[in-house]
Amino acid sequence: MAIVPDEDSAVAVDPQERAMKVYMLTEIARLIEAMPTVMAIKDKWPGAKVVPTRTITADNYWWEHGDELPF
Repeated sequence: MAIVPDEDSAVAVDPQERAMKVYMLTEIARLIEAMPTVMAIKDKWPGAKVVPTRTITADNYWWEHGDELPF
């Protein structure tokens, strides 16, 4: 496992094997921010699982959910 400050540093990591995980500090910060929510969900619904999600940005939202063309 490698923890790096930014994307430039992540690219510079030489993965000794394909299974090596590289985490940026911004990713770790998002995980820490989400912990209270995750813990509350697990308290409310025992057995709940944490699964991957995507961040919706303007670019991918309109590509996937944009208005249909009238022709």
